[in-house]
Amino acid sequence: MDSYFAYLLVSITAIVSPGAGVILTLTNSLNFGLKTSIYGIFGISLGMFIVSIIAGGGIGVVIANSNSLYFALKILGAIYLLYFGLSLIKTRNKTIDVVSSKTSPKQKKLFVEGVSITITNPKAIIFFVSLFPQFIDSEANYLSQFTLLSLTFCFLILLIHIIYGTLASFIKSKLARFNYFKYVHIAGGCAYIIFALKLLDLHNWAAN
Repeated sequence: MDSYFAYLLVSITAIVSPGAGVILTLTNSLNFGLKTSIYGIFGISLGMFIVSIIAGGGIGVVIANSNSLYFALKILGAIYLLYFGLSLIKTRNKTIDVVSSKTSPKQKKLFVEGVSITITNPKAIIFFVSLFPQFIDSEANYLSQFTLLSLTFCFLILLIHIIYGTLASFIKSKLARFNYFKYVHIAGGCAYIIFALKLLDLHNWAAN
């Protein structure tokens, strides 16, 4: 049980730390409100569950130890983040009606974006590959431990991202009368581009 509480602390710290998923939740919540952005949050959570299965099933170990596969996944994730960031900046001048739900994107689109942002991030796989062994008892049933750890992490994602979304929605309601969304798109787009460049880690790859 002590190791489980330690896992909770490590997981909460990792989820709270700003990343692509957090930026997506904040951007969606500021633009469309929590009620709509919740679909993106569910997508992020499902994406992380898929990542945990990949890591727990041994595929993650292969990716972690294969430079070519890891690099390919880094490229794929970086391209997606670059595309997403540039798309946000491109739509910065589009006005969004805070009250009307007609301007909200399709729920399926937000859900797919949440899943895609997560499963194309190789650092999430590496995180689970390195994290799970620290909290798995080799003498106990692996499947039950894996299920508990994975579902716990996904639940924490839902909880923490909903808190983020609630705070962002509150800020949105206070600043709705300003042309705030233009800057949300620019800031969110730039953040994604920065994450993409960090994911590529061009300097280190050039050095190699």
